[in-house]
Amino acid sequence: TLTSVSPAAISASQSRATLTLRGAGLTPLPRKSLSGAAEVELPSIALRRVADLSGAATSDAGVALSDAASADGAPSPVRWLSGAQMDFDLSPPAAGAEGLATGLYEISVRNPDGRGATLARALAVVPPPTLGAITPAPVCSAQGDAAFTLSGADFLKLGDELPQALFALDGAAADQVVTLKGVSVRGCRALPGPSG
Repeated sequence: TLTSVSPAAISASQSRATLTLRGAGLTPLPRKSLSGAAEVELPSIALRRVADLSGAATSDAGVALSDAASADGAPSPVRWLSGAQMDFDLSPPAAGAEGLATGLYEISVRNPDGRGATLARALAVVPPPTLGAITPAPVCSAQGDAAFTLSGADFLKLGDELPQALFALDGAAADQVVTLKGVSVRGCRALPGPSG
């Protein structure tokens, strides 16, 4: 059985996302154990887009993840941790040059013995946020605390987590970047969400 995937939402623009799949009975199978180098075949993972972000049903072919290392020597995107947990990486090469299309995905796992399970509406792939304006601008840091309003599209609130904004001067070092957490959001639209 499959119970959850985390995170439950990722951005379509991420170059790589690591997800954790939880459940029970995620069982690898030994191969060639008596004839040469022993191998372990991991459960296979597949994703299929079942709805777009408006909630309309889709019929995409899906993406299968292999437990084999790639031809260029990159490690497998699939990692078995226990009978209750597997991690997997999603990146553009696994899903086509453009990455995963935005929408809602089901995730299926099939053990090497043929038994499998599917977690319906498990993962939302959302567009990256776009920033249209920041007000007030400019701000003088000598005036003390200042509140900012960021306007744009596709800001995402997950549970109680609000978006964060990073402020930095051009060419600033990493330790000079200021991260501000959002305190409220307005004008949100509902997205079809994961069921888990």
